[in-house]
Amino acid sequence: KDVGVCKQGACENNICIAKLDPNCCGDAVCKDGETCGSCFQDCCMIGGFSNNEKLNLGNFPGIAKGLSIVVGDKAPPEDVVIAEDILTHIASETQDVGKGLLASEVQLGTKDYIIVGNPCDNKAAAELFKIDIFLNTNTPACQVFKPGQGLIKLFMTSDNRIALYVGGYSPYETKRAAQRLLDYKKNPLLGIEQKV
Repeated sequence: KDVGVCKQGACENNICIAKLDPNCCGDAVCKDGETCGSCFQDCCMIGGFSNNEKLNLGNFPGIAKGLSIVVGDKAPPEDVVIAEDILTHIASETQDVGKGLLASEVQLGTKDYIIVGNPCDNKAAAELFKIDIFLNTNTPACQVFKPGQGLIKLFMTSDNRIALYVGGYSPYETKRAAQRLLDYKKNPLLGIEQKV
């Protein structure tokens, strides 16, 4: 019989009862041996959000509170302006923003970041899309988008760190993705990914 999350059936003195399973993932406690990868709902605490709230674009701008924003070292000037617009908007909503950083200054998985721009222009974005780049038959391989494609996506970069990606084929598509992100009040975002 199903006895509920983190409970197992046990019989004692010929009476069946439900007991808590001390090794269960889903009991809201991140125990020894559990990680974000092995027990998402117990161990992935990002920005004070719990369970599935952490990887849900519907919780923007709260999930971006205090995050630094990253552009490529040789990014087009438009990417820098887009990054500044995103930080300004977050500051107007949450009063707590991070810094503007270059991709060479960050190591994904150590902190939470907002990554802006095409993977060809931003090595942090290229790290997020490394599997797509590896499998890409296009030239250059770093161009994982087609003309007109933009994307907003949340990535897990380690057991307890995220990156919010905002980018696309060119600065034009990156700007469209950023506008879509910042238009969340009129047009709510949901899930971990929004194609633009």
